[in-house]
Amino acid sequence: MMVTPGTNFNYNDYKSLLHVFETAVNNHHDKLFIRYEIPNSENEFKTLTYGQVNKIVTQLASHWRTMIDQSGVDPQQQKQSTVTIISEKSIRSIITLLAVIKLEMPFFSLSTSETEVVTAHFIKDAIHESSPSVSNNIQIWNELDIDEYLINTTVASDNNNLPMDRPFICGNPNNDKNVSSPSTQRQREKYELGPKDTAFYMHTSGSTALPKIIPRDARSILYAIKETLIKSIQQADCPDVIMKSEDVVILPSATIPGPSQITLLMGSSVVVLDQCNVKSSDLLFIAEKYKATLMLSSPITLEHLAEHLKKQDENKSSTFDKSTYQQEETMLQTLQRVKFCFSYGAPLRRSVGNFLRSKGLNVQNLYGSSETSILAISNVSKDNSEYWYSICPTNGFFHYATFEPFENQDNIYQLVLNENFPSLAPGLSNRPDGKYATKDLFFKEPEKQQNTWTYVGRVDDSINLSNGEKVFPTPMEKEICNEDIVKNCIIIGDSRETVSVLVELHLDKSIEYSPAEMTSKVYRAVHQANKDIISCTGIIVPDMVYILPSNKQLPTTRKKAVMRKKAIDMFHHEIEQLYSDYVSSS
Repeated sequence: MMVTPGTNFNYNDYKSLLHVFETAVNNHHDKLFIRYEIPNSENEFKTLTYGQVNKIVTQLASHWRTMIDQSGVDPQQQKQSTVTIISEKSIRSIITLLAVIKLEMPFFSLSTSETEVVTAHFIKDAIHESSPSVSNNIQIWNELDIDEYLINTTVASDNNNLPMDRPFICGNPNNDKNVSSPSTQRQREKYELGPKDTAFYMHTSGSTALPKIIPRDARSILYAIKETLIKSIQQADCPDVIMKSEDVVILPSATIPGPSQITLLMGSSVVVLDQCNVKSSDLLFIAEKYKATLMLSSPITLEHLAEHLKKQDENKSSTFDKSTYQQEETMLQTLQRVKFCFSYGAPLRRSVGNFLRSKGLNVQNLYGSSETSILAISNVSKDNSEYWYSICPTNGFFHYATFEPFENQDNIYQLVLNENFPSLAPGLSNRPDGKYATKDLFFKEPEKQQNTWTYVGRVDDSINLSNGEKVFPTPMEKEICNEDIVKNCIIIGDSRETVSVLVELHLDKSIEYSPAEMTSKVYRAVHQANKDIISCTGIIVPDMVYILPSNKQLPTTRKKAVMRKKAIDMFHHEIEQLYSDYVSSS
């Protein structure tokens, strides 16, 4: 399939995620679907076709269906039960997801990095709250190891076919006769999930409290992919970035369902890495080896990639070296081959995105949340260098959403979603009229950039000064963090006369400078952040700048965002001293 400006999509074309998967298998049975990294190997991958994946997940579903049916749980109650996997292995997560889709039960992927308190909250409280009928947990892993199963399944390696003669407990995956559906059609109708039944769960980051569990249905994810992602790319009208079935997608993490569904809808192939924290050199090697054309990546992965490329630039020999020149050309070709790379999960520092774009990687912004899924992306054109960090919602988006002026602030808007927004999770209304105020604030770019909006922060983050002025710290914090030696910073000052900033430095970068040079670089960054705001809300330099000692760090979430309230509590004494000294010297 190829998505062209004229391709007509409707998210209601599919009844369920199972319908999406079965359609993809029927259309692309013998085509490459997944390249998965062999555990503990040095960039060694094996491959699975759509048909092979279908055999594997059908057998898993059949095996698990037997176990679940024997547990005595009523079929109707099974729709409210949940299959949960706790793993960092992307291939295990994606195979389990597809097997659970076959089971037509909700799926929930948890990370091994969660604390015991959070994991217990999910399993004992959140899942059971969602599944009041479940009185016991069925252990589905006792006789099954997906990693071992995959390794011992006949798959095509990079060099040859490696026949494996060790059968799996449910039968030989290469024998179609041994592959059975989870149940007969009549039985299956008892379990079948509709487009509005919960298909999987996600959860919030839990930066201020225990994470919230968010139910998602097939309708919401298909709307997000087809009406938001695909139509946005069509709307850009750039033939060079149109998605095709020949595309190769790199996923540093496949523990969330969305990316796999994109691949299924396109009929493309995906490279699944064994771990999220992949080395930048390995990422470039894999992208070149398999000719990657699309990437989805977290900001931290892109920051590491930028650092890797900068070090390569610094280490270049001043004399002409043919092999080094060829390596540089290959690396640039690898980056330029990627149609677009979406940064998701948290804002990417503008300086990092600009640098990667200067190297040929078409970095773009993807905006959404656990509560809403994907809401909008930036204009994916490779020429969109000035506003790659902004979003350009589709025309259909405004049937369900509004950018409301926020508290009479000049050109600041809060995004508000109607209750019937198709990708909004149920039960999230926080207004009397049923609407959902996202608490995300945006700046509307000049009219020449039609329908272009730039994220400036959260309603909760706004600072109210004692003189009545309101400060939105996020853009200023981003600007300060554009300085290479700054790792994190936080601007504070609620109910005070002026704002101040706490700055955490990159230790490995700051040691290259003297204390005076470090301080000067931080001050210059703060002055730069002050340029685009009114003078009475700026940061007074040097009085209101506090650089943390090297043994202190600002608290952050898993997404590396500074936890504002916790940081203020942690550095309460330093903050009070900062303001006390300022008042004394005034």
